[in-house]
Amino acid sequence: MTCKKSRMAFFVPLIFLAGALTSSVFEWLQPVSTIEITNVSTRDISYIDIEYRGDYKYTTRLAEKLKPHEGVVFKGISNGEASYSLEVKFDDGTIVSGGAGYHGRGDVVREYVGITGVMSSTRNFPSLFYSDPRETTHHEKGSTRADRLKSERSH
Repeated sequence: MTCKKSRMAFFVPLIFLAGALTSSVFEWLQPVSTIEITNVSTRDISYIDIEYRGDYKYTTRLAEKLKPHEGVVFKGISNGEASYSLEVKFDDGTIVSGGAGYHGRGDVVREYVGITGVMSSTRNFPSLFYSDPRETTHHEKGSTRADRLKSERSH
C-alpha cells in the first residue's frame, strides 16, 4: 500500500505540471493575442509604434533601433476581438504603416515590415497553421499617426 501511495504522490504532481505547462505554452484560455514583427528590409528601423484597440485603447513604442532581420513581440490583452495598426520609421526617414488590424483572442499575427510596406500572416486559434502572407500596408493619405495628429490639431 505504501508503494502505491508513493507512486501516486509522484505521478499526480507530474501530471498536473505537464498539463499546466502545455496550457501555458499555448496560452489556452488566456485573453492574449500575439503580434510578432520582423524587419525584413536591409535598412535599420528607427522605431515601431503600435496603436492597439482592445478592451482599452493605447499607443506605445514597441522598439527602437531594430536591425535588419531582427524582431519584436507584442502581447495584447483582449477578452474578445481587438484591432491595431503599426507605424514604422526607417533610419532614412521613410514611414510605413499597416498591419493585419483585426485579431481575436489567442490569435498569433506575424508582421513582415519592409521598406515598401507590410505583409501579414495570421494563425487563428485553435489552428496550428499560418495563412499565406498578404499585403496589409495602409496607402491612404493621413494613415500615419503623425498625419492624424496634424489633422486633429488643424480642426
